[in-house]
Amino acid sequence: MRVKNQSTTIRKEDVAQFSGSGDAEFHRKIQGKLEIQEQKTAQNLGWLFANMHPYFFITMKQEDLAIMHLASRLHDIAGERKITLIDQDKKLIVARLDMPGSIYDTLKRSARA
Repeated sequence: MRVKNQSTTIRKEDVAQFSGSGDAEFHRKIQGKLEIQEQKTAQNLGWLFANMHPYFFITMKQEDLAIMHLASRLHDIAGERKITLIDQDKKLIVARLDMPGSIYDTLKRSARA
């Protein structure tokens, strides 16, 4: 099995070398949760493309990392005040539920920070 990241490829055999640094059962538990998270992320991305207005994707075309973060956390948004997708020196992208006053509240909070 190969797990591929943008910068790293990890083989199952390589994981054996890390077994002394952690609990194998805990590792399997986290691995299982990551597989579930991957499925949720794919479903969320499909939902975004099926339900969001086309202008959202026109506006966010250069922000693929933010879209990836949104897809991975979309199922959490109802339980949190906001989800920070990008937080850089001159760029802040957050996701919030669309509720009356949410844009004003986001601007007010970010001005204090």
